[in-house]
Amino acid sequence: MEHRQTRRLEAPRGQNDLIFATEDQAGRLHNLVATPYGTLRTVVGPCEYVQTRTNIQFPEPAGGRYQAMLGLHHAYLEGGRREVLLAHFDGAVQEHRGWEMNSAGGPASSGWRLVLSTTGAQGSSVGAARNEDARAVDFLTQFVSTPSGVVIVPQDGRAFFYDGEVCLPLGYDRAPGPPNALAPVRGDYVDGGLSGYADPQSGYVKTGRTMDPIYGTARIGTVRGTALDVSSGRSNPLGGVLESGVWRAAAQWVDYFGNLSPVGPLSPPAQCRKEDNLVKDRARDGDEAVDRLRVQFAWTQITPGPEGTVGRILYRTHDLLNSGIAGLYEVPSDAAGTTVAYATLPDNETQTFPDNVPDAWLTVPAADVVPVPQFRVAAQAFGRLWIGNWAGSYGQVRFSMPGRWGTFLRNDVLVPDPRGWDVTGFLLTKMGLLIFTEASTHMVAPNDEGTGFRAVTLSRSAGCVSPNSAQVLPGGLPIWLGREGWYTLDKDGGVSLVSQEIQETVVDRINRAYWRHAVAAVCHRSGEYRCWVPVDGGRQTLCVVFDGEAWRTRDDVDARAVTTTDDHRKYVLALGYVACEGPLTVPSVWVLDHEGLGPRRALERTAVVETTWVRAMQSDTDAQNISIMVWARETSTAVAPRTDFMRDWRVFPTTHTVLDNPANLVAPDDAPLCWGDAVVGGTYRPEARQPERDRTRIPTHWTRRAPYWFRVDTLNAGKVFRARLTVTGDFDFVGLRVEELATPAVGHRPASGRR
Repeated sequence: MEHRQTRRLEAPRGQNDLIFATEDQAGRLHNLVATPYGTLRTVVGPCEYVQTRTNIQFPEPAGGRYQAMLGLHHAYLEGGRREVLLAHFDGAVQEHRGWEMNSAGGPASSGWRLVLSTTGAQGSSVGAARNEDARAVDFLTQFVSTPSGVVIVPQDGRAFFYDGEVCLPLGYDRAPGPPNALAPVRGDYVDGGLSGYADPQSGYVKTGRTMDPIYGTARIGTVRGTALDVSSGRSNPLGGVLESGVWRAAAQWVDYFGNLSPVGPLSPPAQCRKEDNLVKDRARDGDEAVDRLRVQFAWTQITPGPEGTVGRILYRTHDLLNSGIAGLYEVPSDAAGTTVAYATLPDNETQTFPDNVPDAWLTVPAADVVPVPQFRVAAQAFGRLWIGNWAGSYGQVRFSMPGRWGTFLRNDVLVPDPRGWDVTGFLLTKMGLLIFTEASTHMVAPNDEGTGFRAVTLSRSAGCVSPNSAQVLPGGLPIWLGREGWYTLDKDGGVSLVSQEIQETVVDRINRAYWRHAVAAVCHRSGEYRCWVPVDGGRQTLCVVFDGEAWRTRDDVDARAVTTTDDHRKYVLALGYVACEGPLTVPSVWVLDHEGLGPRRALERTAVVETTWVRAMQSDTDAQNISIMVWARETSTAVAPRTDFMRDWRVFPTTHTVLDNPANLVAPDDAPLCWGDAVVGGTYRPEARQPERDRTRIPTHWTRRAPYWFRVDTLNAGKVFRARLTVTGDFDFVGLRVEELATPAVGHRPASGRR
């Protein structure tokens, strides 16, 4: 018995390559972007971030264009008042300055300003230029925004910090040398009022007896004023004993951004010998106070720091023989004894410091800072910079002092994975900081006491292969690329694989030699996660789109790096190659989902809507006279779809192809208009909207694009079938409906071909 069956309208918004996928999903959705109206429209553009009047926008080295594009980052500095866009080309980090680009009658300019280069701009170097194949084992250049600037992390050299004006190495990778000590040395006694000490070559080295009274007394030394000698009958009631003492000092650099270097080695000892003034056996008038025995030192050869150093902190011990206090303490910069100044020596020139600071004023201990390693991944969380993966400690993680992005204390270190896997990335979420290795995922959050951090292992098998693939969706859901596909956190805090639906069509095609270069961004307009992955032995030509529930793909740009603008524009920017009219494959910075005119106009993209296997659950019966009703909206071009059909579980070759040019409209008396053809302020003759007798021209006006239906007649017979609609140009897809004539399975000849 035969009966006509009409299936319900399906509006698939995600794809599923499983053989028994439900019919409300698509087998493939390619080059379609979600619109605010709930439809899927062909991707447009992209267009250049700043269009040029010449054929060259990128700064190019001698001998041709750059071999590698290694990073892109957008940030706002100075409290949102300064916008920066940084791009790392092969061996050079550039800042985009579009307002400086060439204009008619003006001097030529690429619009990019050099920030770092292999020639050492501003004393900086990011390593020698290498081709992309040599960089396959490296991550891309990492950029981390902080409240005061951007941390730039190349993969073959030191990290840098850029505040929009100054770019310097991040922190210090070495310590200053030891200062030299000058102290009073013992001289011959002269009974004429001279001290028992004589001053050495420095005029800053004094005893209390040789100090000019206008400066008071010296302050360094351990004295006892309780001793009394009455044997000679010439006792000094104000006298006492200066004990033998030893002091040592060390130096530390401070850079322009407030970062501290490691504390340098200890100086040679500065000493004073035991002395007393218990008896008045010197030719002096009156009694002499015991404080007159104290001394003043001078520290010389205080090492100037490298470029960017703005001061040196001098540290000194307490009296090592008498105080019982160990460690180094900051020497105040003035006689007031305060430590409010940022450094003891607030310059990078002076090499001598007269030290008349008593031990009692030494209250601020030296920070035990370690050199900044050449790390490969970084993130900003909890007011600190977190770094990982450096030579000799690939599995360690360090976190900086609060607000000092290039200062790391010795004991502020974690080893998230005891197996020693390399740290491959960080991701800040609302629950804490995720730390990844390639084979594990960990969560770090402040401890309950607020004195440090605690780490919890979330998975010992699922990790992240590319730090640039990790992002957080607007609802707070984290997602990243791992070895088996894309992972996220479930409601219980565990790690779950969410890419099973695209395992065959995407995950199995990923080029693992380059998967460390996968890049991702979250579109602030659509709320979608977009990740560009290298596939089929190539580079990052395929973009995988995830909206939190379903997947799509697109290939409008070969993206080597991506970023977003956190402002009203909500741009997604890509650094890479786009096929343009000409034909040309053009490297530039591109704005996704925006159209533009000019010498570099992107080619129109081809959108694909492919169903799953329809009638899978009724494949024990035959269907005849199968038709597809497609629901679309008016767009800027006349729709001329190509429709390919596959049946009986064979995906190749196609069984039937329909070329509708124009489409087979369900309501030809109400044909869709070509949106965008009407002239603003003009008139049009609405033959398609009004009866034939009415030829009146009416003024054009703005209106919503109307939906319409068109029919695609497909197969004469089949158990199951699959349809693929291919449209080049502007196509706005709403949904589809299948109509069929169902009959018992007695009749048609099965298709041949590949399953």
